[in-house]
Amino acid sequence: MDVQRRQLEQLRGTIEFLSGSVRRLQEISQRFSVSHDTVSRLSGTDEREALVPFTELLFLDCVLSETDRFLVDVGAGYFVEMDPTSVCGYFSQKQKYLGERIKATEQELERSAREYRSLAGKLGRQEGKV
Repeated sequence: MDVQRRQLEQLRGTIEFLSGSVRRLQEISQRFSVSHDTVSRLSGTDEREALVPFTELLFLDCVLSETDRFLVDVGAGYFVEMDPTSVCGYFSQKQKYLGERIKATEQELERSAREYRSLAGKLGRQEGKV
């Protein structure tokens, strides 16, 4: 029974980890979505006023000089200059990839949850017989 209890604890830890992973992936996907929408909105308009984050608590009120080129953080400290169409394509590609990862992680989470419920039920029945 100790082995089954350890398995149950491991599964509980796995479920917590996977749940956190799904939340983080969804948050990242949401950031790409907001960025995509912002670029789409700015592209082709005369809207030039913006609040630019300078620190986490400090923003600069500014007027954008161009909205036809964007500097995109592509990870590992690298930035790439892109036109609005390329930026939107990049963000869409990232959202698609994250959507696939979210789906796979949710499937693994559901599998682990089923296994947890099954093992917990079996353990409960065994304890009831003692």
